[in-house]
Amino acid sequence: MSSKGTNGKRVLISFLGNINYDTRARNLYFSLLELGYEVDTLSFDWYDRPQGGPVPVTKLSKAGSSLFFYLKFALAVKLKLIFNKYDLYIASDIYNLPFLSFFAKFRSKPLFYDSRELFKYLAGLKDKQKIQSLLATVENSFIKDCDRIIVTGMMDAEVLMEDYGLTPEKFILLRNLPHKVNTITPLNLRSKYGFPEGSLVLIYQGVILKGRGLPVLLQALKKLEHCCLVIMGDGDMRGELEMMVERENLKTRVVFTGTIPQDEILSYTAAADIGCTLIENISKSYYYA
Repeated sequence: MSSKGTNGKRVLISFLGNINYDTRARNLYFSLLELGYEVDTLSFDWYDRPQGGPVPVTKLSKAGSSLFFYLKFALAVKLKLIFNKYDLYIASDIYNLPFLSFFAKFRSKPLFYDSRELFKYLAGLKDKQKIQSLLATVENSFIKDCDRIIVTGMMDAEVLMEDYGLTPEKFILLRNLPHKVNTITPLNLRSKYGFPEGSLVLIYQGVILKGRGLPVLLQALKKLEHCCLVIMGDGDMRGELEMMVERENLKTRVVFTGTIPQDEILSYTAAADIGCTLIENISKSYYYA
């Protein structure tokens, strides 16, 4: 997708995920539009859900091996880069970095890398040393080609400076904050999900992955009989947690909403009593989260 701009500059944001459901990538997309850039995107999804917003999505199936999945993704990125030219390339994750680095250098254009996480320290790769080592090699090979590196916090920048010998002026701090909204209309979560009146509603928002503290939260919920829990999002651990909810007889007090459109999220957030973010210290990426 390409949205016309007013300053004559064309930007590509490439992200292995659905930009419409990713607050960070979506905010970047709309911010660049507001600054007058023509913004083109590459966005992917492998979940069975609606597109979720204005950014077109390329569907990728995870049927088969992980290698085959990545090869399909790599082919789509390469074709986009071969047949299009840009004034600025933004790799929104490490998976896009090698491809955008090559074409940015080939076309003598600037490259920005959104190090939204410490990718070589991802919690999900804690027990996958070969993949972790591969990502570290990729990052080490291409990060110095980046004109600027975007981080969510300066502690992440300090880790990258230490690991790769980078200098502070390379970094742009871009925090994960929502756009300002003047009016929010909260939902009635108790009515919507059949929770008892007077119950305390807890909410989790984000990807459902290992290390997010969700099993701990469910165990705590067993002892907090006056509390109910809304889990917003999707991810590889959802099925396991749903079975845990069934096993622990928590079905009347726990709801999995699936992925919620970005424009509706704050209505859920504002309706809850307590927000829960129990990040576990199982990796350096989560330690600095």
